[in-house]
Amino acid sequence: MKPDSAESGRFTAGVIVVAMVLSFALFVFGLAVFLFHGGAVQPFQVRGFSDVVAHAVRGTLHGEARGLIEAGLLVLLFAPVLRLAAGVIDSAKHRNWRFVTIGTLVLLLLSAGILLGIG
Repeated sequence: MKPDSAESGRFTAGVIVVAMVLSFALFVFGLAVFLFHGGAVQPFQVRGFSDVVAHAVRGTLHGEARGLIEAGLLVLLFAPVLRLAAGVIDSAKHRNWRFVTIGTLVLLLLSAGILLGIG
């Protein structure tokens, strides 16, 4: 294995590890808040993906259990997308234009699916 490819692997693996640790921390902290407040959560009506993201951000900033758990789930769901983006950035640094092109196309398709296909 060339040193460049080993370094690339560490970079993209690091992105996944950071995402997993952040997701786990949000889940654990959300569960702790949930249990501390007696396990009561108010339901809310979801109208689309933007509502989930807004509620997760707002809830996390206010230290609400549901918002923290939703934020942890969103980080977990988007970890593969972050890994792909890290791979595209790393490939651009190493001038692997084929992977940059394919990875960027996949990111654009994923973004279109998220923005147009949900809510």
